[in-house]
Amino acid sequence: MLVCSNRNLIILKKKHSDEQVEVIDLKRVKNVILKNQLMYGELSLIVGNQSLDINSINKVPAEIFADNIKKWSKIAQGEDDDFDQQLDQVKKLKELLDQGILTEEEFQAKKKQILKI
Repeated sequence: MLVCSNRNLIILKKKHSDEQVEVIDLKRVKNVILKNQLMYGELSLIVGNQSLDINSINKVPAEIFADNIKKWSKIAQGEDDDFDQQLDQVKKLKELLDQGILTEEEFQAKKKQILKI
């Protein structure tokens, strides 16, 4: 099982009756590589000087998970220092949408541009 928070990637490995939990600080993730197979995806994470391979992930969630790990690791590493500013800009846009100054389409397009998604 994989869980990604805004600070850590948590991997729960279960073999037979043993459980092993690995917690990876997202600040240490240097790169995320997604390899799509026919039905499944494979993630390769470069953590520090090591490579961590995660196999047999459903293809669609694997893409979403890879994107989220990339996004949150950049934020954790401080590459998105202006994230709070981006959120403030989106809040202001939402106010303009609520006032009828922007259409929903304009709001969504500008939000994607600000958040770089």
